[in-house]
Amino acid sequence: MAWYNDVDASKKFRLGTRKTDVAGNVYTYLSGVGSLAAGDWVAFDEAYGATRLIADEVGPVAIAMGAFDATTEYGWAQIYGVNTIANTDTVAADVGLYTRASAGQASDSDVAGEAIVGAFTMAADASGVATVFLNYPHVGNRAID
Repeated sequence: MAWYNDVDASKKFRLGTRKTDVAGNVYTYLSGVGSLAAGDWVAFDEAYGATRLIADEVGPVAIAMGAFDATTEYGWAQIYGVNTIANTDTVAADVGLYTRASAGQASDSDVAGEAIVGAFTMAADASGVATVFLNYPHVGNRAID
């Protein structure tokens, strides 16, 4: 198993630490949140605490690589590159993504103010999992179109 899938019961790195894998994908180290699963979309704050992404969030966004699903657990979340485990609603290929009311999931349904800037699909989803490209994504809760 790769290092970025690790879930730590105690903090092993400074929160916010960034590491790059051999493919050039970039990850950041975050503290956990309840009910988090690998592939879930998360928002994180200036203290690098993760929350499962929902509508009306503001801030940086990532995809959890492991189920660090307690506030006393820590793990890696991807912020740049190709991700193959993104939790999605039914999505088409090559489209922008938006937050949803369902926590931890992204959709291609255009909702004003809910765009995940810096994220798009590379292929249609298969059973709620899509391949996406991330470029330091973030949400702003503002209509951009």
